[in-house]
Amino acid sequence: LKQLSVWEATFVKIENSLIWVSQEGIKEPHTFIAKRFLLQLGFRKSHIDQVLFGNPTTGAQFLNSIYKLTIDRNQWCIEPISHPDAPHEYYIQDEDTLFLLGSMRFYVTKQQNSVSILKQTPNTEAFLQKERLKFPLKLRKWKEGDRIMPLGMTQYKKVSDVLVDKKIPRPIKDQTWVLLCEDQIVWIVGLQLSETFKVTDIKKPIFHIKIQQNEKDSPK
Repeated sequence: LKQLSVWEATFVKIENSLIWVSQEGIKEPHTFIAKRFLLQLGFRKSHIDQVLFGNPTTGAQFLNSIYKLTIDRNQWCIEPISHPDAPHEYYIQDEDTLFLLGSMRFYVTKQQNSVSILKQTPNTEAFLQKERLKFPLKLRKWKEGDRIMPLGMTQYKKVSDVLVDKKIPRPIKDQTWVLLCEDQIVWIVGLQLSETFKVTDIKKPIFHIKIQQNEKDSPK
């Protein structure tokens, strides 16, 4: 157990409910501990042997009833399988100040004359011109055919192409959310803001959303 704990502390990282196992932790002399780790997660021995010794290609996936393991460029990404009864859409109301989604917290504030938007905003924040929004805003996973007009552009682009351009690994693609106003994508959450809803007048009300990972799910 101590060996497993040391291995996890060294080679395992948890981000937004995704379990990442680094390449170094999969190779000898660590394959025995890696095998114990997968057994602990409920994977069958036959799948574990394929994962460790079958030279699986990038994108290969192995599933049990609880987790899905994806090979991503010589590392593992393990994610919980969504329960079929879990809701697929969530709504943010105008009056909301805190919204919880899995391991993420969405902090919502209304601002005016904000100079912070003049700085380069991180991927965890979205500043939106409030007068262009119609509530409630909707959160859902992205799907094929979704389009967005990326910030700074004048034409629409497929969300799938945005994810490819940003080199988003497949497991994270599957976990990517979009924020919509009616049927228009406002924000590919954490990745890309829409030109249509950007702030053009800081003297008018601004709708500010900031995402933060729950502390209990933060990497250790």
